[in-house]
Amino acid sequence: MGRDYVGLPWSRVEGDQAMLGVPVAEATQWDQRERGADCGSVVVTQLERRAAQGELLYQDDTAGRLLSLIAATRQAQAQGEALGVSPSKARTGR
Repeated sequence: MGRDYVGLPWSRVEGDQAMLGVPVAEATQWDQRERGADCGSVVVTQLERRAAQGELLYQDDTAGRLLSLIAATRQAQAQGEALGVSPSKARTGR
């Protein structure tokens, strides 16, 4: 976990394990990690193939919708100010 989540080097993980009474050599850790990565590479390859087809990917335009809403609000405020209506000073949560 130290290697994956904290990003510790293999030598530090080896030292930590030795302090806990479970000395596992750096090379052994690497071999075990490589064996696990080989199993996962099949899944990654399949995901890459599916992603390349583009059928399972969707574009989220949330930022675009929010920007257009902000622009519409500013336009409405500008029109109100042009008509002499001052915006409310009460907080509205926006």
